[in-house]
Parts: sequence; C-alpha cells; structure tokens
Amino acid sequence: MKLNLIRGCVLILTTMGLMTHWPVHLRADVSDVAALSAVVDDLKRQMEHMQAIISEQAQKIKVLEARQPEVKAVASPVESGMGEGLFQSMFDERLEEKIGGADEWLKDLDFKGDLRLRWEPSDRTDGPDKANDRNRFRYRLRFGWEKKFHPHMTAGFGLASQAANTEAGSTNTTFDDSFTFKPISIEKVYATYQPGWAEVGPIKKVEMTGGKFANPFLEGSSRVVWDPDVMPEGFYQKIVVQPIDTLDFDLDVYGLAGQLILEEASASGDAELFAWQLGAKSVIEVGMTEPVELKNVFSYYNYSDFTNLTSDGGTSVANGNPSTIVTNTAGGFSAEDFDVVEIYNEAKLTPFAKKYPIRAFFDWATNVSNGALTAAGGELDKAWALGLKLGKAKEQGTWELGYEYRYIDPNAVVGQFVDSDFGFANKRGSVFSAQYAVTDRLTAGLTGFFTNSITADSGAVGILSANRLDEETRLFLLDLIWKF
Repeated sequence: MKLNLIRGCVLILTTMGLMTHWPVHLRADVSDVAALSAVVDDLKRQMEHMQAIISEQAQKIKVLEARQPEVKAVASPVESGMGEGLFQSMFDERLEEKIGGADEWLKDLDFKGDLRLRWEPSDRTDGPDKANDRNRFRYRLRFGWEKKFHPHMTAGFGLASQAANTEAGSTNTTFDDSFTFKPISIEKVYATYQPGWAEVGPIKKVEMTGGKFANPFLEGSSRVVWDPDVMPEGFYQKIVVQPIDTLDFDLDVYGLAGQLILEEASASGDAELFAWQLGAKSVIEVGMTEPVELKNVFSYYNYSDFTNLTSDGGTSVANGNPSTIVTNTAGGFSAEDFDVVEIYNEAKLTPFAKKYPIRAFFDWATNVSNGALTAAGGELDKAWALGLKLGKAKEQGTWELGYEYRYIDPNAVVGQFVDSDFGFANKRGSVFSAQYAVTDRLTAGLTGFFTNSITADSGAVGILSANRLDEETRLFLLDLIWKF
C-alpha cells in the first residue's frame, strides 16, 4: 500500500514538472506531429528512467521495513557507525589535550589476573600422623601485565599472594595469624624477543625469554614432574617448525632449551638445571566436529650440583626425596643425582559437541642416574601418570570431569617441583576433579586427592620402615575462581 502511494505521487509530480517546462511553441502548436512525437518519445524515456528509480527505492524500502526493529534500536549517528571517524578524531584530540600523549604507553598493554577462594579439608588414616587432620580456608590472588614495546619485543611481570622463599609450587595463602596483613611476592618478571625476520619458510616462531617466567616445559609434561605454579628462573629458547600443512594433516615440530638457575650457594657450588624438550604436535582431520590433536614430547632434565645442597632449597625442602642413606656425601639426597628423562603422550578428540572434547594422556619419567639408592636396596626412580578429561569449563554453562592416577617414586624427580596438592614425591594415588563455569569469568570446582606413601615421607636413616605404607591422605579442594 505504501509503495503504490509513493509511486503514484512520484508519477504525478514528474508529469506536472515536465508539463510546466515544455516549450511554449510546443504547447500552442499541437498540429506539429513530428514535434509532438519527439516530445512523447522523450517523455517515455524519462518515465522509464523514473520507473527504474522507483523500483530501486521500493527495494530499499522493503529492506528498511524488514530491519525496522534494528533501525529503531539505533540511538545516534555514532552508534550506527555514521560519523564514527569524526567522533573518534574528536575523542583522540581531546584525550591528547588532557594527558599529553601518555596514552601511547597504554597501547598493546594487557592486564590479567585471577582470585581463588578455597576450602581445603584433609585427613590422614591408618598411620602415625592421623592427628594431623586439617581444615583450612585459603586464597590465591594473582595480577600482572604484559606490554608489547616493539613488534618483536614483549615484557611483563606478575604478583602473587605468597610469602617469599616458601614453596616453589604454591601461591596459596591461609587465613590465619589473627587478621594480620598478608604478603605479596613477585611471581614472574620477564622479557621475550620473537624475531620476525626468523619466521621464514616452515619456521613459524622463534622465541627467546629471560627472567622469571611461566614454565615453558609444561607444554609436554604433567604434574608428576611440574606443579603448574612453578615459575622457573633463567633463560630459554624455543623454535617451532611446520614441515607439513595440508587440508587433512598438519604437523608442528618444536625444540626447547632452558638454562635455569636453582641456587646460588657459596659452600657447595651453584646449582643449575639444564633442560631440553623436543615435541611434535599433529592435527588430523577425521570427520568429527573437530580434528584429532596428538602430542608426543621427549624431555631431558639435568640437575647440576643440586643433590649436594644441604640448605637454600636442598634437603631442607626435599618434599619427598629421602636424605642420605647410602652415599659418600653426608647430608645430601639419597639420589646421588637427578638426570630425569620424560616421555609424554596426549590425544584430544571431539566426537560430540565442540564444547566437550575428550583429552587422554600418559606420562612416564625416570631418573637415569644409577646412584639413587635406599636402605632396602633398589633405585626407586620411576614416575608415571595417566589421565582422562571430558569437557572444558570455559564458557558459561560448560563443565568438565577428570580422573588421574599418579605414581612418583622417592628418587624419581625433584620433589619440591612436583604438584604440592598431591603431596610432592614418594606418593601414589588417584585424583578426581569436576568444574563448572558459572559465568564466563567465574568457575566452581571440586578436586579430591586420595594418596598413599610409597616408602616414607622423607628424612634420615631409620625412617624407611613400613609403618607408613598404609597411611592414606585424603585432601579435598572446593574452589571459586574469578578471572579478570
């Protein structure tokens, strides 16, 4: 109805305008057939042109009528995109007047952090330490920034709620000490260089980092070797190469080397960790909702002069590594050295919805040094874990369930870097977990640890009796985590 009315008005107005602008001699001399015929032909062409314009306008009207709710929602030319460039220019000019160009520093600056509130009950059964049942309320606060100062240069730092020089694998703080103020520590401080000129051919990335940083070796490891809260110190270099890139199969190969500083000790010599990792990540298209992802990683960790330490992170915080029993070095570890070989394998597939992938892994590690002895004989130098996880609690309404079994001999790996919630080294047992994303930023989780000692917790000669072998520790973690 609206379209026909508009079309009729346009035709009437057009005809009246044309009649008004006809030459006088044409209006008077209607007998001139040739002139009249020319006028009619001209009118016909103009009418056809107007008909085309009317059709175009009619189509636009239909589009606008279909989008009527969306059009009504537009509040201003700025919100609809009209004049956006002018508005942005005015905003930038006024901001420049106010802060004098200081906003340049805010570009490429990324802030992030999280807050975790935790209830942590635990108890021990069938052992001499049954009286050590605990019921703790704890929190973890982390905050930091990362700034890209150059297309190839990034620097950053992070703060965490932990007292300095306690555990390398924990940022928890317990509600305790009669309302006293709680400490904040440096969690990480680092600089990274990624030379763009090196990314040629199959080379996807080259990276060099120095400082105290997030652990790059978690890429191909599990918690039987590394607690995710451990932040190494020193330097590392990484290169990623993609030799195969097809529609159905992609392959990335990476190499990682780390020169990490453990202790600066004046008496027994400095301790370092030299680490290497070689990994392959495959993506295979098999017709599921998402492709299958495979990861196969080999790692080697050489702890130099670490077992000779008697303080400053040595046996004073052994965390499951027994002290000297059969060795020529008094006061050191039972293991004469830690040279750890690790093989990690992981598969991720998505047979159901994209939000609910399935991830399975198997991790195996051993201390290849032959001097790892105990009073009862044997090296006790193996560690392994297997696990399965369903889903991913990332977006609101999504969830995940997980199960792991871990076994860590007392001389297999460095205990102070193993998962602190599991109980460090010299433990075996199961881990059950469930998480639910209440919102995109809030996650609720429940984790249960059921562990037993393999020999003894740690300590001097005589503690390796069997009276603790049946001692089971049950630990539960009820978490609320906000990310920002």
